[in-house]
Amino acid sequence: MWDYFQLRLDADSIADVHIFATDPQHQRRGAGRALLTQLATQADAENKPVYLESSPSAVTVYKKLGFVETGVKFRFPDGDEIEPLEVILTVVAREPIVVGST
Repeated sequence: MWDYFQLRLDADSIADVHIFATDPQHQRRGAGRALLTQLATQADAENKPVYLESSPSAVTVYKKLGFVETGVKFRFPDGDEIEPLEVILTVVAREPIVVGST
């Protein structure tokens, strides 16, 4: 299983996606998938795993691209006194795929 905190300590050996979002006007057209596929291809070429923090609604999309949930979740308080809000992010990760290795 993924050790998220060890990955963070060894940042040179991973591909870390800091912020990834698609403008709502351009969602569901494949742009995000294309960008993430390109990132995964580059990470595979460098034999690096990829990880990112995801909103709960996007985890399914990442799973279709080979990511798995690590079991780590972050909860961030947000909003204000009038409208409190809690943001939950799920850490997902993807092992590198080495083509042609035996």
